[in-house]
Amino acid sequence: MDHQKYRNWIEMDMKNELSTEEKEEFLKHLELCENCRMEQEEKNKKNKNVASPVESDRKKIEADEDKQELKIENKSMKNSKKR
Repeated sequence: MDHQKYRNWIEMDMKNELSTEEKEEFLKHLELCENCRMEQEEKNKKNKNVASPVESDRKKIEADEDKQELKIENKSMKNSKKR
């Protein structure tokens, strides 16, 4: 595992600079890596932010995916009505 990459991503995550794909990968890594998870919590505390639980972030990603699916379904329905 490239822990340096994930350490860099901790900072990027705090600034909301990760893409959706990076965020998903990062969250999976945090679920498995206690050291990175603890480092993330420490950095959040130092910045006076409350550490976001991994599950909370995962729900945000799932909600974004659901929105994308609805957009695709709506577009598909509009296209079928035109026919």
